Amino acid sequence: MAGTSDIDEPRPPPPMRRKLHLRQLDVLTGQLEALPALGEAAAAALRAASAPGDPACNEALAKAISRDRVVSAALVALAGTEATGGVGKAIAALGAGGACSGVLCVALGRTFARTGTALDREGFWKHCLAVAVCAESLAQRSQAISPPLAFACGLLHDVGKAALDLLLPKTYLRVLERVNSAKESIAGVERRRIGVDHAVVGRRLGRLWKLPACVEEVIWLHHHWGDAVPATMDSAVLIATVQLADTIVRRQNIGFSGNFDFEPTDELARRIGLTAADVSDARTKLKAQLAAREGLVRILTTADQTVTAPQGQRLLDLADAAKGDAVQLLRRFATRAGATTAVAELCREIARTYAALLPPAGVNQPVAAFAIVDDPPRATLAVVRGNGREAYRVSACRAVAAPVQAQPAREATKGLLESQDAWADLIDLDSAICLPLTSEGRWAGGVLIPAQGRMDPKLLEGLSDLMAFVLAAAQAREKAQLLAEQLGQATQHLSQTRQALAEAEALAAVGEMAAGAAHEINTPLAVISGRAQLIAERAATNEDRRDAEKIVQRAQDISDIATELLAFARPPPAEPMAVDLAELMESVKKKLLSDSQPKTASPTVDIEIQPSCPPAWADAGQIEQVLVELADNAVSAAAAAGTKKVKLLMTAQWRPEPDRVLIAVADDGPGMDEATLAAAFSPLFSRRPAGRGRGMGLAHARRKVQANAGRIWIESRPGAGTRVFVELPRAARDR
Repeated sequence: MAGTSDIDEPRPPPPMRRKLHLRQLDVLTGQLEALPALGEAAAAALRAASAPGDPACNEALAKAISRDRVVSAALVALAGTEATGGVGKAIAALGAGGACSGVLCVALGRTFARTGTALDREGFWKHCLAVAVCAESLAQRSQAISPPLAFACGLLHDVGKAALDLLLPKTYLRVLERVNSAKESIAGVERRRIGVDHAVVGRRLGRLWKLPACVEEVIWLHHHWGDAVPATMDSAVLIATVQLADTIVRRQNIGFSGNFDFEPTDELARRIGLTAADVSDARTKLKAQLAAREGLVRILTTADQTVTAPQGQRLLDLADAAKGDAVQLLRRFATRAGATTAVAELCREIARTYAALLPPAGVNQPVAAFAIVDDPPRATLAVVRGNGREAYRVSACRAVAAPVQAQPAREATKGLLESQDAWADLIDLDSAICLPLTSEGRWAGGVLIPAQGRMDPKLLEGLSDLMAFVLAAAQAREKAQLLAEQLGQATQHLSQTRQALAEAEALAAVGEMAAGAAHEINTPLAVISGRAQLIAERAATNEDRRDAEKIVQRAQDISDIATELLAFARPPPAEPMAVDLAELMESVKKKLLSDSQPKTASPTVDIEIQPSCPPAWADAGQIEQVLVELADNAVSAAAAAGTKKVKLLMTAQWRPEPDRVLIAVADDGPGMDEATLAAAFSPLFSRRPAGRGRGMGLAHARRKVQANAGRIWIESRPGAGTRVFVELPRAARDR
């Protein structure tokens, strides 16, 4: 839809200072009509994917492809057949599943050909395609769902990100900057910065495109873990399949996702009936399978930008066809306003319908329809003009009684709109008539028509009653949908909270165990150690003395382990103060170099501090211990890999939002594999040889960072070094 969209009146504040109300998404997603819809071929592909092997669906798909020049050419190129008479051969060569995947890629590439500039287009679509390929592979193994349908859901699962990038490019650029710098999962940043996440936006977009319900549910719920998706849902297995594929792809760092939360793959595999061997096999073969579909990546990123007929031409066609035929006009309205049509889109269709009934004198004048919603009170306006220009606006309003009958628009909206100029640039209220749309005594909305556009009074009365009923039903449905989305977000939050609670309970259990162990073990160890010392003193030979001393040492080692576990479970409270990070890192550098052993290559430590980086608010001693541990880990890993020298780079910078400081410790060492990275912060986990470390260093580091109200996370790949990030509160100026 060529036009404009405003979010609130008067002019909205800068994008980063506001959040969208969920109902305003209808206005935003409605703007996607400025681009081509997914189209007839994509709809046929989704039907064929949902019913593999159905001859009728396959025949309909072939016909839809043949009628779309761009899709036909793309499939011929994918199949490598000659263009002349090659469409049928291409479909036969690709198979029904291959044809479906090709059609969907063309449709998405064409729809988002003019996407925003914030999102890495190639990286984003590569991720989506990798999830699609992996989901298809998992579905082939489980045989519980259609592989083409799994491919389609995997391809579309993150489509809300492309929509947000298109609709809110400046805001989304800030979202991505935060995600890339702080390594926070993108959905949480979206909710904080925008008010909704890409899953909710994708669901709204799916409804606008009239996608199958199962596809819409995957888009909406693919971030909901565990019991947050009831097993009784028809699409539960499909959702779990896409979740598992998404996890596999993200762990292999394929493309851009922006999500750093990983659900255990064994639980997801169990839900769809797969073994660990099945998952491992799918993971191993993924990159080769993705390489075989390289042509689809090109389609997604370089699709033809051909668009459909202009909105204005469609409106004029509607007016010509319906002139003098109200029945035909209502039939057309019914085909455009379905059971899932959003309120903003419904307002547009109502305005189109009234515009088509105007006499010739008023056909080029703007016609508008608006809907009134509460919580908080908002009026959603859609304006259509004879030249095809359309616009939407969501404006603050008040709860007032509806006019009894038609009256001048300025008078009717005087008490409704908080700002009398809210719609001034879109429609002249002084030269328009307001036709109120009321249902069961409630003001559902209204229609604004030119004062000179006189219509048949009986037709107007009947039409207004019908439109009021349709609009009220859509508002009730939207309210239920809004509640479902809010419950969905709450469920997702509860699922993540439950995971955090489980971790806290595990730590508490470790604390209780360590406390009991320290008491129960140290007493017999003291006896053992004391007896061993007596034996050493009375030993007749040097060999007997050495054996007794080993017993003493091992008893002390056991005691140290219990003490270390107790210190981990019950760390000392932090004593925060303003910490100069440059001085702290210099202290770490001196300590590191002075403690280096001759057998270990001394690292080169470079310190970089941004001039404007403010002090952190933390316990200087605890954070210094954390940085020393990180540096020691890097040196030890390099030494174990046979590296003679390791270079460390420590940097600190200020993150204005949410006013934190970020420390990064990077090395050029051997890096970590997937299994090591996943268990890096686990107590007693170590890749070092026995006796060279207890595996408590990073576990202690995380506890100390958490005690200082901070976060710590790791980025690493084999052969590419490791980067550890520590985020801490900034010291306030008034402290």
